[in-house]
Parts: sequence; structure tokens; C-alpha cells
Amino acid sequence: MTLYAFSRHIVPAPSDWPPDVHVTGAWFLDSPEWEMPSTLEAFIAGGEAPVYVGFGSMPGLDPEQLTEIVVNGLALAGRRGLLATGGGALSASLPTSTIMHLDEFPHDRVLPLTAMALHHGGAGTTMACARAGIPAAICPFMGDQPFWALRMRNMGVAPAKLSRKHLSADRLARAIGAMDNPRMRERATTLGNLVTQETGTATAVRLLERLGQDLGRSLS
Repeated sequence: MTLYAFSRHIVPAPSDWPPDVHVTGAWFLDSPEWEMPSTLEAFIAGGEAPVYVGFGSMPGLDPEQLTEIVVNGLALAGRRGLLATGGGALSASLPTSTIMHLDEFPHDRVLPLTAMALHHGGAGTTMACARAGIPAAICPFMGDQPFWALRMRNMGVAPAKLSRKHLSADRLARAIGAMDNPRMRERATTLGNLVTQETGTATAVRLLERLGQDLGRSLS
């Protein structure tokens, strides 16, 4: 049995796949018990919904330079930013009244409070932004990330992928402007409603339990 932990609304299963291959929907680990820090709560409430910027566990080749580009790009676009620094690609430098840095936080609790995102295109972050119903610009670092960037652009919920090598404040500001397009925001909301209805984790558990039962019967 093969399980794919992504949304069928983003990558539909081909009709010629065998019956033991399943697109379950994304696997989310939600955090209903998490308490939002008062500083974050005040920041979010203090103005227009911020732009989430985070690059997951991607290594930081030059965190200070990337952070400077992000901060300047947000300023050019006139937007506030919520920067996730836990993975190392961004630093906690350049603090301003319109920028807040966080080490880590649960996507399910914070992303729905943001206006849009800039991220690396990891499958997990891509699915989390899709469920949150927000447009997301993707700046791939490696692996399957260019695929997700292309797929989300083709669905109309993301601008063209950004090049990490050639990323600039101006290019970032233009991507933010593209994500403000009402049609893109509408498509992102529609996709979010569809992904929210999926039960990827529960579906995967059910399939694995069924597989275990089948194996048990075959060995008895």
C-alpha cells in the first residue's frame, strides 16, 4: 500500500493508479491546546493582517541578508510581516514596529490570521497555507519544492516562483502585490474550504489499520 499525504484537490490521483495507492489528504497535527503569546496576539490585532514569511527547516546560508531582503520587500509593499526564524534561514535581526519574529508556532493556529505567505515550498507548509485559504508565494530551496511552486501557480493561488539566488526586495514586493489580486484571493479561499473538508490523518490511520487486519488474517 502507498499513501500520499497531499490534497487530491491540489494533485488529483491519476486514473491508472492501482487500487492500493491512495491520496489521503494532507496529514495535519493540530494544536488546539496551544496558547497564543500575548505579544503575538497584540501584534496581529495591531494592524492589517501580516504576511507570514518562513522557510521551514531550510538551512540559513546567509540569514542576515535574506532577512534584510524580506524586511525591505515588506516595507516596499507597505505590509507588516510575521517572520518564522526557527529553521535558520531567517535571523531575528532588523526588528521594526511592523515586523515580529517567532521561533516556532503551530501553522493551524496562526496562518489563518495572516493575509498571505512567502515560504520555501515544502509539502507540509504548502498544504498548511492551502488549508488556511491564503495565497502563498514560493521561493524553492531544493527537492520537490519547485513542483509545489508550479502546481500552486497553475491553480491560480500563487504568483510565479521566486528565485532564491535572485531574490530582491523589489521582486518580493511585486509578488506581494500579485497576491493581493482579488481573483487569486478568491481562489485561495475556495481551495482552503476544500482542503479543510479533507480528513487526511484519519483516512491514513483507517487504511493502515485495514492493512494490518488484512495481514493478520493472511498470517492466521
